[in-house]
Amino acid sequence: MVGISPNSERTRLIILCLLDLLAGIPLVLFLWYRQDIVFSKVSLGGFVLYFLYQVVSGLAQLEGTSTMIALVGGSVYLGLGLAGYYFAKSYEKPSTQAEMDQ
Repeated sequence: MVGISPNSERTRLIILCLLDLLAGIPLVLFLWYRQDIVFSKVSLGGFVLYFLYQVVSGLAQLEGTSTMIALVGGSVYLGLGLAGYYFAKSYEKPSTQAEMDQ
């Protein structure tokens, strides 16, 4: 048998969807609430968890080419999370009136 059972794949996809929400919703909130850095940190955490889950599931559950696809996909998500965090950090809003005047 190649791959994993349909039930295991369904569970894996539900977990990936939840991790997508954990990474994506804070990014929308980041844009909505005028660049509050807390949301980008939560999003980065979601991207890191997505990456870790892809690595673990790729090594433990999947076989053959699917393992490499999961590892590359997880790495892309980690890169997106880091890029988003550093982008958000560079656009962090000033916290005091003196910083706003500069």
